[in-house]
This record gives sequence, structure tokens and C-alpha cells, in this order.
Amino acid sequence: VTALTLDIVIHALLGLLLAALTWGVGLGALSLLRGRPRAREAVDAYPLGQLVVTGVSAAILLQPWIGVPLALLSLGLLAPLARRPAGVDSALRGVVLGLAGALGLGVVLGLIWHGPTSELDSRLYGDMLFYLNKVVSASISLAPFHDLLAEGQRIIYAEGAPSFVGAAFGFDPIHFHTATLPVFFVASMVLGFRLLVGRWTTESALAASALTVVAVAYPTFVVES
Repeated sequence: VTALTLDIVIHALLGLLLAALTWGVGLGALSLLRGRPRAREAVDAYPLGQLVVTGVSAAILLQPWIGVPLALLSLGLLAPLARRPAGVDSALRGVVLGLAGALGLGVVLGLIWHGPTSELDSRLYGDMLFYLNKVVSASISLAPFHDLLAEGQRIIYAEGAPSFVGAAFGFDPIHFHTATLPVFFVASMVLGFRLLVGRWTTESALAASALTVVAVAYPTFVVES
């Protein structure tokens, strides 16, 4: 149980690291494309960061001898952050509590929906098997992308970005979904809202809370999807 808890905590922390990396390379790319963005403009860093991280992950899975150097080169996008965009520092200071909450959520979800161990049965159910299948399959072969749950079938690449990242960087498939990705999701939501809102008011906090609740379709959505 102690080893399981430690692994879950590590994967939750990796969720924060993945969020920081995604936003960081996105901000660097945005700075190169547009110059130094303002806080609200910095929200566009998120899709750019996702594009870079997903592309590098796919390259690692397809051709490691190309993907690994590409991953190292992509870290160069962090260089422009030496001069951080205006307003980003204050945004970061304003999300500390939210990031702590994201980390706590990932640990709790990981402890609830964990895989089998020598002492405990698996708690997984629902769509989790489908998503775990995608990570394991991607780590074996991305082209073709086999469906390990149905002989002779292949998985479509749509919605494959998280699977590529998990496979390329060797995450535990279960803890990646139950701890890492929920932390990444909540941390990115918190930072995105903070950059857009600028200064929290009761109305903006209620609106952000309502949008977050709407984004979670059902209790296990954050883990399964």
C-alpha cells in the first residue's frame, strides 16, 4: 500500500510538471510568433503547448532517434520565458492554492481508482480499459495503432494526444489516467481562468466554478476521459 501511495503521489506531481511544460513551451512559442503576449493573450499558449508536446511524443513513438533530439530541441522554447509575459507572474501567484487543490484531487482519485496490487484488487471500471488500451498499444506501435481489445481492429488517432504522451514518456498507464491527467486538467483550468479573469470577484469565481462543474459530465469523467 505504501508503494502504491508513493507511486500515485509521484504521478500526481508529474501532472503539475506536465502542465508546466505544456504551458511553458506554449508561451515560448507564442512569444516567438507574436512577441511578448499580455496575460489574456497568454491563454493561447495552451493549445500551442499541446501541439508541441503531442508532436514530440508522436515522434518519439514513431522514430526515437528523431523524437528524442526533437524533444531536447523543443526545450529551447522555454528560453523566451526568461522575460515572462506581462501579468503572468501575478497569475502564477494567484493559482498556488488551486494547484495545491489539483494535486490533492489527483492523489485522492488515484487512491480511489487504482490498479491491482499484491494486496488490493483493482478498482477500475467503465471506460478506463479503453483508454489504458490506447496507452499500452501506442507504446508498442503507433503506426499501425492496434486495438488490443479487439483482434484485427485498429484505433483511430482522434483524441490520442494523452495516450501518445503517456506512452512516449513511460507513465504507468493506470496512474497516468487516475492521477496525472486529472491534475493536468485542473491545473490548466485554474491557470487559464486566472489569466482570463485577471482579478477574482465573487461573480467570476462563481462563473468559473459553474463552468468547471459543467465540464465534468459525471463523477468519474475526470479519470476516465
